[in-house]
This record gives sequence, structure tokens and C-alpha cells, in this order.
Amino acid sequence: MRIIGVDPGLGNTGVGVIEKRPGAVNPGAGLNYIYSEVLRSPRGTLSQRLLYLHEHLMAIVKETGAEVMAVEDQFFGKNVQ
Repeated sequence: MRIIGVDPGLGNTGVGVIEKRPGAVNPGAGLNYIYSEVLRSPRGTLSQRLLYLHEHLMAIVKETGAEVMAVEDQFFGKNVQ
């Protein structure tokens, strides 16, 4: 199974694809690196930037054959200092 992981951001979006081989018992065993990239959306309107990200993510899914997607949750917090 191929898994695409996405670290979302409007300016920079991290993308990584791994493959889990069937039959691997231990966590982390049987994982293969397939692909990674940082998508940097160009300046423009919100809709232009979202379209850029959509088109590039879909191209990566098609090229790598990713079957499942995991998206990192957004985290917003106060600066403790």
C-alpha cells in the first residue's frame, strides 16, 4: 500500500510518499521511501494558490500510485515566551 502524507501550508506544503510492504510485522519494518517534495505556491489570489496545490498534489498521487492520504493536523498555539 502506498501512503501520501501531507503537511499543509498555503505557502509551503510538504509531501511525502512511502510504501508499506504486505506481511511486515514490526512497526517501521517493510517501509520504503518513494517520494518527497515541498510545494511552494506562487504569489497570487487564494483561489490561484489552492488550484496550484490541488493540481500538483493530484499529479503526485497519479505518478506515485498513492492509495491512502494522511494530512497533518494544523497546530496553533501561543508563544510560551
